[in-house]
Amino acid sequence: ILEPSLLEPYRFWARDFLFRLAMWKESVPLFFDFPYFGTGLGTFKWISRRYQVHRVEDYCVDHVHNDYLELLTDTGTVCFLIFMAAIVSLLIVSLRKCLKNESRWNRTVGVVSFMAAVSLGIITTIDFYLRTPAIAMLFAVHLGILVNCGAMYSGKNIISGWSAPAA
Repeated sequence: ILEPSLLEPYRFWARDFLFRLAMWKESVPLFFDFPYFGTGLGTFKWISRRYQVHRVEDYCVDHVHNDYLELLTDTGTVCFLIFMAAIVSLLIVSLRKCLKNESRWNRTVGVVSFMAAVSLGIITTIDFYLRTPAIAMLFAVHLGILVNCGAMYSGKNIISGWSAPAA
């Protein structure tokens, strides 16, 4: 019923996913050898060669293809939890403030930025998207928009209690 050439991209995706899964499994022993403070930022490229089981000629893996797992192996549990707690609390606090905002525009833009930041956070589990400067900048911009929408109040000056005159 289906043309076999239509299924070829999905075979490639499945093979690619299995390769990523093998890389993730190989990085777990690296984490257990350096559980608290990791191996240091950016060292996965060099230290992972000791743990690499699946060698294809001279091919060595530079990244885990999972930003969370690479951050965990590079910084360890302590720094990983501090970093993730900061990001998650920033997202949650800003979203709560944004949803309480009087302006429908601020609420809408804030929720869209929250969804974009969370989507980037989810998709980075299967690849290392945040290593691309443009995508990392997009993530930072969405965080900034979310924080700003939560901090802005429509028509009120928070500092002096002054309200803008009605139009």
